[in-house]
Amino acid sequence: MSLQVARDREAIDRPSASKCMYEERHGDDVRAQVLHWMRDVLEEDVSADTGDEALHALLRTGVVLCRLANKIRPGIVDKVVNKESTIHLLQNNARFLDACATLGVPDSLLFEIG
Repeated sequence: MSLQVARDREAIDRPSASKCMYEERHGDDVRAQVLHWMRDVLEEDVSADTGDEALHALLRTGVVLCRLANKIRPGIVDKVVNKESTIHLLQNNARFLDACATLGVPDSLLFEIG
């Protein structure tokens, strides 16, 4: 595994210690609100646990993020790979970010990959 891929994997595996802008404004129940919204959009139960680690584990592969984007605009993410390899995690997250840009989400509201 190359050094860059190893660093990217570490960044994906590590939840952020800082609070997001939304959480700072709206309180600690932001995780519950996000999970509720995801359940509504995906029309399925995505997680019963609202802790940081559980939410991070749910989102880290990019699969759920890509599925959400496809619910908002069908077909916007053309390929989603449901595997745990670093390259697939990076590709799924990159596809999600591309979808966000296409949907007009400002760069300042997006995360960066590794």
